[in-house]
Amino acid sequence: MKVLVLSTLIAVATATGIDAEMSSLLQSKRDSVTRADGVAPVLDRAADELRSLTSESNVADVMASFAKELSTMATSVLQMPPTETDALFKRASQTKELSNFVESYMNLPADVKQKVDDVALDTPIMNQVYDALDPVDSRALLVQLDRATTGKSCRQTIRDGQRVRECSSSSKNGRGGHTYTNWNGARGSGTETTTRDKEGDLVHQHTHKYTHDGRGGNARTETTTRGKDDYRHGHSTSHNIVNGRTITNSASGTTFHGGENTHATSHTHTHKAGEGTITQTDTTSTDSGGRTHSHGHSHAHNEDTGESRSVTTTCDGPGQAACDTIVTD
Repeated sequence: MKVLVLSTLIAVATATGIDAEMSSLLQSKRDSVTRADGVAPVLDRAADELRSLTSESNVADVMASFAKELSTMATSVLQMPPTETDALFKRASQTKELSNFVESYMNLPADVKQKVDDVALDTPIMNQVYDALDPVDSRALLVQLDRATTGKSCRQTIRDGQRVRECSSSSKNGRGGHTYTNWNGARGSGTETTTRDKEGDLVHQHTHKYTHDGRGGNARTETTTRGKDDYRHGHSTSHNIVNGRTITNSASGTTFHGGENTHATSHTHTHKAGEGTITQTDTTSTDSGGRTHSHGHSHAHNEDTGESRSVTTTCDGPGQAACDTIVTD
């Protein structure tokens, strides 16, 4: 989508972003009008072709034809000084032809959209147009495009130590309101919704994150909900492979309204061929900051020898002075 739409946006800027005051920046006002007359049909045809694509379509041929026309339109803007392009980009991002083109792309079935993306990334002219931009200009283009077509504001930022592209939209309500944010990077993605009252105090926030090692492995998902009076509930699941041992962890925890009472549960399952399986489950409850109940159960089993062992420990009462442990071999 980056290469496809931004390359298109540059071409639209060339053809539609020129007014009487800017005509001297390029060849002539006559040339500008000629380009403006030509861009709308090109985008309209491209939008129609996108809408007609199916899983059986020859996406490569459709994109090749569009790329050829795009190349002609984009040549002029790449020759302009960087300081003179910003106004053109802003105006171009607001054209109805571009909006229709983007809408046609967004409405494609997922499998067809992936084919379009793959072909766009393999099309030299589209990459050439985008890569010719200064990094500052390309980021500015992303912001303009998102605002024009989705109403979102986007930026490059760091989350969990990784560079991601983050987009957000919001609505105001006094000092508060509603905010929606999503982000994507090479090692994960996430979404977050936040609602605050008119005084700016938190009413509700829900966050979901997915991270991995860049190849889809060592995956982890985290979901967190926050609310009034220090309420919090979270759940996480992770799967890793370390030295041949698979490790799956899941955990959930709740801090109730007022922040003094909590309940948490965790479960771990590991396995390695030749060494066996180990599981561990724990639950803990607190009241006014002190633990009132905990329960733990572990089980180890070696599939080669058949040996197994289980340990269960339960503790109750303030300070958990009373604990019972049961061992089974």
